[in-house]
Amino acid sequence: MKLRGDRLKQLAQERGVSAEQLAASIERVGLKGARARGAINNWFEGRDHPRAKASDIARLANAVGAQPKDIARFT
Repeated sequence: MKLRGDRLKQLAQERGVSAEQLAASIERVGLKGARARGAINNWFEGRDHPRAKASDIARLANAVGAQPKDIARFT
């Protein structure tokens, strides 16, 4: 599964969800605060670092009111 950062960014903008809110939705051990915010920025720019886990994609989709399939490609 690969996150489509461009689509995530578009949905977040359309639905008024900030990058900070997205970062808060994916916080977990090893990915908190500035690191979570950095991950969101990377994903918005199409970089795959850190790699988004399936749980991250599910939480991000929920945060923007979408389904995981709307923001990820299943490879």
